[in-house]
Amino acid sequence: MSKRRNSTDCVHGQNKRQATNSDTTPRHFEGFYTPNDTSIEAFSSCVQQIENRDFHNAIESATVNFTNMFTNAIALLNFRAAAYGSTIQIDKGFEDAQKLMVYAPTLAVGYLRAGSLYSLRSQYKAAMTVYRQGIDALSGEQFEAERAMMQDKYDAASAKLDQRSDFTTRIPCDLIYHIMEYLPQETLAQGSSVSRTWRNYIAANRKPWMNVCLLGNEIRQVAAALPHVSHHVQIMSLLQLSSDQSDQVFLNIMDGDYTKLDTLRLYHCHFKDHFRTMIALSQVRNTLKELQFVTLAPTVPVLPLGVVLSTCKNLTKLVCHQHQIVFKAEALGGIPSMPVNKLVDLQLHFNMMGITLLEKILHCCPNVHHLDVNYCDTSIINIIRTAYPSLYSLAINDSKDAAYGIAQKAPSTQLSNDKDDQPSGVHYLVLNLNSERTVNDGPVHLLSDNASTLEALDFTFPKVSGAAVQGHETILARWDPLFANNISFGNLRSLTISFGPLLTGTVTAILLRSPVLETLEFNSCSFLDITIFQTVPQLECIEELAICDVSGLIEDGMISMFRAFAQKEDMCSLQLVKLADNNWEINQAILESLASVRLLETIYLDSLVIHPTIFEAFARALADDQDPSCIQTMSLYNIDDIGDEALRYISKIQSLRDLCLMGLPNITDGGLKYIRSNKSIDLELP
Repeated sequence: MSKRRNSTDCVHGQNKRQATNSDTTPRHFEGFYTPNDTSIEAFSSCVQQIENRDFHNAIESATVNFTNMFTNAIALLNFRAAAYGSTIQIDKGFEDAQKLMVYAPTLAVGYLRAGSLYSLRSQYKAAMTVYRQGIDALSGEQFEAERAMMQDKYDAASAKLDQRSDFTTRIPCDLIYHIMEYLPQETLAQGSSVSRTWRNYIAANRKPWMNVCLLGNEIRQVAAALPHVSHHVQIMSLLQLSSDQSDQVFLNIMDGDYTKLDTLRLYHCHFKDHFRTMIALSQVRNTLKELQFVTLAPTVPVLPLGVVLSTCKNLTKLVCHQHQIVFKAEALGGIPSMPVNKLVDLQLHFNMMGITLLEKILHCCPNVHHLDVNYCDTSIINIIRTAYPSLYSLAINDSKDAAYGIAQKAPSTQLSNDKDDQPSGVHYLVLNLNSERTVNDGPVHLLSDNASTLEALDFTFPKVSGAAVQGHETILARWDPLFANNISFGNLRSLTISFGPLLTGTVTAILLRSPVLETLEFNSCSFLDITIFQTVPQLECIEELAICDVSGLIEDGMISMFRAFAQKEDMCSLQLVKLADNNWEINQAILESLASVRLLETIYLDSLVIHPTIFEAFARALADDQDPSCIQTMSLYNIDDIGDEALRYISKIQSLRDLCLMGLPNITDGGLKYIRSNKSIDLELP
């Protein structure tokens, strides 16, 4: 019988089998990774448990410690990324943030850290993108707080993006308004649709909208902003609008707040009728002071002047130019029952306008000081003299719009109702008798009545040719009374005159009786004879002389005229000479005599025929160092034969400061190089 083993032996044998089967022989553990000092305690604990064959506790301990170490690693990556961002090492910070999102895609920390780094770089769109990725990645209910945080960050980045694009949040209001004053109105109109903030700034800025100009191709852009700025508009100009566009603007005026609109200008616009025009005018009738209506289209209905005057009682200026339209009684629309006392400036241009109709309009405007009527018989002059004995400025049959230029010479205060300090009479007169159909004494009496007050005169005499002298003896003779009474134009300073050779004596008499004449222009004259050229140097105050569009002249007379000015030397008052659009060739003697006027300061040569060698000699004379000229300004237009050699001499004129060259086909970069070498010359090119 075998010997019974005790319990100790059994246990020992069981342990022996377990050790044999499990290979529990004690030995050193290879972790394949050596932790740093911060993790040595946890690592040593796990190793000890394994060596003591306490595997269950080793697993639990390793798991707990690994979780703690992972959490610490995430926290450390987050801290380091933040530190990188604070030290402007943002690229390294992005690397850590990327690791956070890879290692822990279901934690908010990586997305939050990356978004904050993008925000540091003001890359708000990228920050919004990464926040959105985080919100989508954390989809469970347990992540509600984290999603809320990332949504807040997303909204903050979106707000920052708006602030970064909107410069108005970063600069003072007065600077914003100053910048807007330099922007075109169509740009401001587009800006008003960017945001409410911009619209408020644009609507609050008065200066850019005081003068609104609407072109046909821009009206859609600007019109959208008008409802917000209408209370600022003082002047509105409409240019080349279609009938639909015109209606759109008038509807805007009807619905808007145009309480400050005092000037409305309609240039070359189309209208089906004037129904909306008149309703719009009635909306601004209390503030409107100036109305201009100008069109060349023969299909545009005549503006009902009577209705306009009845509606807009505060008008001070009314301009109606419809050159292709015959003004008829049915177009008047009635006459105001009460006089329009505030109207001081009236300009009416039609293809034809009856004397009776014009007289009715003049009768209801008793205080007009500036009157411009076109295509009227000169018999209207007697009516005007009766209706307006103290008229200040008058233009009759002004075919070249000289009235505008001549009226600019008058101070604006002189076209007001207060003229008590001004001598009674016409001061600025444009009178075109070239197409007069009847002969009457009105023009003669008009000149004689106002001779002492005239300051500027643009006068076109009837063109009387030598072959028709017998038929026009009456026209010639009617000017005799003008000089029989020793009339003097004592205040006349500017004279533009057009005449034929048979009226040379009359023109000469006017010149000799204008002792303070400063500006003289011969325009569209058929011929200038030697008498005229002998008279001009006798004008002691003459400063500017222009000879334009003259068909013919006595060349020796022009030469002697310039030489007479040159002989005055320091007593010479002539400062400017303009030769333009003349149908005769400028010879060498004329230019030599012009160059001899050494005190001359300005020369304009336009559309002339000049041989290149002749002009080169002229330029060489002006550049003469021995006898230097005083030329400061020279303008050369549309002269084919001027070349580089002439520019070489011009560049040597010591006194020259301004040079304008346009329409000179034979100059090259080489010639311009001569001019640019003189740093004192300001060169103007097309």
